[in-house]
Amino acid sequence: MHAYLNYDYNKGIWTSIFIAINIIQIFIIYRDRQELTIPEQIRDLYENIFHTNSSREFLHFWDQGQLHYSTKEKILSAGDKQADLMLILNGAAHVIRDDERIATLERGQFIAEISYITGKPASADVVSQEELSYYVWDRNTLEKLRKSKPATMDKLNRILTLDMAGKLTR
Repeated sequence: MHAYLNYDYNKGIWTSIFIAINIIQIFIIYRDRQELTIPEQIRDLYENIFHTNSSREFLHFWDQGQLHYSTKEKILSAGDKQADLMLILNGAAHVIRDDERIATLERGQFIAEISYITGKPASADVVSQEELSYYVWDRNTLEKLRKSKPATMDKLNRILTLDMAGKLTR
């Protein structure tokens, strides 16, 4: 206001632009901090696995994946490199090495996350039992997210680390 009263329009214009930018930034921060409603069918996954993410981060991440179904078939073979991140939604999958079941994966557990993280071949087969539904995030999508949302992907790395640690301590 002072700049306009003294006919210093250049300073007045820049002050107005500065104020407008700050108002926009305040709006963006306010919007990002608003909690979004998590759908009931995935709320337990958010609360038990992805709780370090805000609801907005989680839903943005979730929307990048795709739902898949399998019935009594091999999802992953030993020796395959796991390019995608997979999370079991419903049903169970057996982890089989040398014709022996070494683990059973259920809702909320990741499939072959060690192979995904290390880029090395999977050490066992993963076979669905009965009907299995699982969510898949492909590597390209995750790499794009890593570039655009590094904080969210750092949280995902921690989640995967905790999932692996939980499997190792069983």
